[in-house]
Amino acid sequence: MNCKPLALAALLGLAGTCAQAGVNVNLGIGLPGVVYVEPAPVYAPPPPVYVMPRPVYAPRPVVVMPQPMYAPRWRDDDDDRDEWKHWRKHQEKEQKRAYKRWRREQGDDD
Repeated sequence: MNCKPLALAALLGLAGTCAQAGVNVNLGIGLPGVVYVEPAPVYAPPPPVYVMPRPVYAPRPVVVMPQPMYAPRWRDDDDDRDEWKHWRKHQEKEQKRAYKRWRREQGDDD
């Protein structure tokens, strides 16, 4: 076996590292070099679109009414007017009674 060349190569490899041993002194100033970075893209949403709703037109409702007619009043129909007068007198009396009752409750006797 030829172990001699292998041992010789290992010995020279170790000797070479020892021969290059040295003392190094480094001095650093904290200023980085000029670095340019392209800004990230900004995606803006499209502006909102305002759409007016379509107007809704509906047909007018159909109104069915009888045509106005003229009906003459007869002399015998005056009974309704007499009932109206009686009812009005009755309401006036009731209103006066209620007012007097309210004044008495308020303590403003006449």
